[in-house]
Order: sequence, then C-alpha cells, then structure tokens
Amino acid sequence: MKRLIIVLAGFCLLLGSCFMGSSLLFLESDSLNRPNLVGNPGFENPDKRDSNHPADWLLVSNSNESVEPVALDSTEFVAGKNSVRFTNNSRDLLFVSDSFKINFTGGYFIKCSLKSAKPMQKAARVQFWAYDAAGSRKDVFSKSIKAKSEWKKATISAGFLKNSVTFARIAIFIPKDTNNTVWIDDVGCYQVYQFTKE
Repeated sequence: MKRLIIVLAGFCLLLGSCFMGSSLLFLESDSLNRPNLVGNPGFENPDKRDSNHPADWLLVSNSNESVEPVALDSTEFVAGKNSVRFTNNSRDLLFVSDSFKINFTGGYFIKCSLKSAKPMQKAARVQFWAYDAAGSRKDVFSKSIKAKSEWKKATISAGFLKNSVTFARIAIFIPKDTNNTVWIDDVGCYQVYQFTKE
C-alpha cells in the first residue's frame, strides 16, 4: 500500500509539472534604474542612410519591393518623440533589433508597446532571441499581442538561459494587414536579476 501511495504521488507530481508553467515573473518596476540593453528603443534616432527608418533596427521580409511600409512617426508615441509605423503591409514582416550582450545567468524583463488604427485580426509577436557566440539561436521567449486603437504593452520574463548564450535580439513579428496601420514604441530589455551559478 505504501508503495502504491508513493507511485501515485510521483505520478501526480509528474502530471502537475506538465501543466504548470514557469513561475518566473519580472515586473516593469524591477527595471527601474537599470540600463536598457536595446539600441534606439524609442526610435528617436533615424538611420543615417535612410531617415525614414530607425537606426539600430532591421526590417526583414520576403519581398523584393523597393518601398517598405515602415516609417518613423512623430504624431503617435508612448515615450520620447517618435514611434515606428507600419502602414498597409502586404506581407508578414519581422522587425529586429541590433544585437546586445547578455549574461546567461541573468533574468531579463522585456517590453514593447503597440497600437493599431483598427483592431488587429492576427496577433503580433514580441520575441526575445538569445544566441551563442557562433550566432546559433539557443533560447526563444515570445508573447503574442493584438493591438487596438489604444497603446497596449507586451511583456516577457526571460531567464534560466542556456550556458552558451552571449548576446540577444528583440524581434517583433507584424502580420500581413493591407488595411491597417500598426505603431511600435518603447521597446526595452533590462537585466533585472542575477541567478546564482551552480
């Protein structure tokens, strides 16, 4: 009987672990007075080669079109004086930050604010990608968000990273929407915790 109880208890623990997510949770208040690791997080600085694009960010798409549906916008913003705007995009887009150094023992709080002219039919995704020194992606954390006419914030808590990671990027997936405008602003990644090495 005792053995049966132990087996059942072990089974319940195993089953419970399948349904319980990570208890890792960082808050924006944890990021106060911490440096933002993302370059040009509020899109205040234009690219030197194209003043319509923000510096330190790359737009990835599967199109050969010379005109991209992205521009800096000084009429809509959460912080600073600019946001970045995507207008009537005819294909899925990926908006990726320049890389920044991270420590695999760190815990990170990631944020990004979005709004749209009309409610989004498909969700955007804010992602934290962690890479090793060779450029292989080792960890991915993601949060889906459907923007509306008011600014909405997506947040991610990331930690317990692979020992090999040395740098990261923020990637924002914008789904195809030919009759809508989406704005992004106030992107951030902050190391808010230091895990003890084992």
